[in-house]
Amino acid sequence: MGHPFDGDGTGPPRAGSSNVQAYLYMEPYTCRVECLVWMPAVLGMLNLPPGTEMVLPDAVKQQVLEKARVEAAPWCALRIDGLEVKPERQGLEILKGMPGNSDQIKPDEAVAVMDTMLGMSWEFHAPANVGQVELEWRGFRGEVQVIPVTVIYGPTMEAGIFLTPKAPSSVWKNEGRIPPAPPLAQVPMVDAVWVNLPVALLISGVVVLIALVWIWRSPGKGMARVLKPSAFAAIVCVGAWTFAPHKWSARLSPGKTPTQEEAGKILDALLRNTYRAFDQSSESAIYDVLARSVHGPLLEKLYLQTVRALTLEGMDGTRVKVTDMAVNIDRVLPQQDGFIAEGQWTAVGTVGHWGHMHQRINRYTARLTLEPIGNAWKITGLEVLEERRM
Repeated sequence: MGHPFDGDGTGPPRAGSSNVQAYLYMEPYTCRVECLVWMPAVLGMLNLPPGTEMVLPDAVKQQVLEKARVEAAPWCALRIDGLEVKPERQGLEILKGMPGNSDQIKPDEAVAVMDTMLGMSWEFHAPANVGQVELEWRGFRGEVQVIPVTVIYGPTMEAGIFLTPKAPSSVWKNEGRIPPAPPLAQVPMVDAVWVNLPVALLISGVVVLIALVWIWRSPGKGMARVLKPSAFAAIVCVGAWTFAPHKWSARLSPGKTPTQEEAGKILDALLRNTYRAFDQSSESAIYDVLARSVHGPLLEKLYLQTVRALTLEGMDGTRVKVTDMAVNIDRVLPQQDGFIAEGQWTAVGTVGHWGHMHQRINRYTARLTLEPIGNAWKITGLEVLEERRM
């Protein structure tokens, strides 16, 4: 039996039809493999009874998910630039529809077995610039003997790869086709006057002061009165200049409060870099990049808020990639050494999933607190007044 993934929903399968469709998504830092299998074929692959009901029962859904979670995990293997990598995340979902035109099943929605699919996904960490990827399928079972694969990078979709038991793997070469990751934006520097002094100089000054007080309060006379304090000062100063090569920095003037235009440029760069952090695939790498724009307790809070905002509902952790954004500042208020900016920003993002593209537009109205950390502006406070999904 072959499923007519032809889009007509009736009649026998056309020539070349399959009961499975796989996708290989390629982007900087992440490779993701997704596979959609027609539900009657899934039941055969997992050795589950085909059943007699037209509608897929909830109990069968749970059986499929539980068994696939164990058995399907090793079905997909990926080698990036010759090295096999383990998936960072795996997902399972039962969907309705066809590849490229699927949808989630609502709670208590009755859907025919013939109209459902099992969606499986494997997400892999990758370098920023991938040379080649080799995809291998190790799950040929039952009716699933040919795996058509479509490679997706940026807006481009390339079909034409077919995996079989005799040829279970295929190599896709990048050759400059994957759009590079956008670079981090340049954040305007803090407008202030700084003083930089060697730490050893500060230590030496304190030690000399202690030695002078010691000499002044010493009851002795002549060289005996000076010898010990001088020796102490000399030894400590030599040690300080030898083992304390760092410098101490202090800001002498906080500078003026930025104008609305200047604050907009600062926030545009910081917010863009915040979203760029989530181009990374590992949590530690995300935090490292995020810390360049955010400081203090807000770092963890903003990480969790952004993960929630970018993650597709019910899509096993798949995240939207922000492709564009706009910032509009309504008011700037002085705040100690920094400032508070009130305004809005809009983030536009897209993600490919199950063979079609999702777009998300989020608009935020907020009060943001910015402070100079070192010589760089960073966001240290955020109060979201309104969040709208458009």
